[in-house]
Amino acid sequence: RILARRADVRDLGAVRAALDEGVAELGGRLDIVCANAGIISQPVATWEIDLDQWRELIDVTLTGVFVTIKAAVPHMIAAGNGGSITLTSSGAALISGGGFADYKAAKSGVLSLTRTLACELAEHFIRVNAICPTAVDTPMIQNETLYRSFRPDLPNPGREDVKAGFQTMNLLPIPWVDVADVSNAIVWLASDAARYITGVTLPVDAGNQHK
Repeated sequence: RILARRADVRDLGAVRAALDEGVAELGGRLDIVCANAGIISQPVATWEIDLDQWRELIDVTLTGVFVTIKAAVPHMIAAGNGGSITLTSSGAALISGGGFADYKAAKSGVLSLTRTLACELAEHFIRVNAICPTAVDTPMIQNETLYRSFRPDLPNPGREDVKAGFQTMNLLPIPWVDVADVSNAIVWLASDAARYITGVTLPVDAGNQHK
């Protein structure tokens, strides 16, 4: 069963209300949390990033994860059953290179949250890990704005036109991973097979960090 609600991840009251409703409806305990929030910017030089854009990206991508944690952790501690939390960072937080400074800063902050929470929640047997995907085949990268960033030489670039550019970022000869590749990693981290794994950063990146 699923109880789905739409809320702004930056809004603690809305996230808390949705979570409280779900916990009450589905058995009164919370075992697994996946904090997956993010928007992406344009690959411009750091000093050229618009200040309002910087603030919005940090607010969604980093503060949104914090809000999820703030709403969820008290439920997990109260239940006394331990649990698993997985925060979605990014391969961009593990590599060097110009552009996307706001996105990289936010996702690097998610890694710091992971390490801190792993220490704080270990006594409750709540494990906290992070995943760092390369580009994932979702609307966050599959859109006209990002296509134009990769292929400014074309008047109307599309999905096929940017594959080669995305593939140059990965060691394995693929442009991006599928959603299921990331979901499978989260499911494994939440499973008993990973019951003693906490505080780790797991790349799901087709070798992105080694390029």
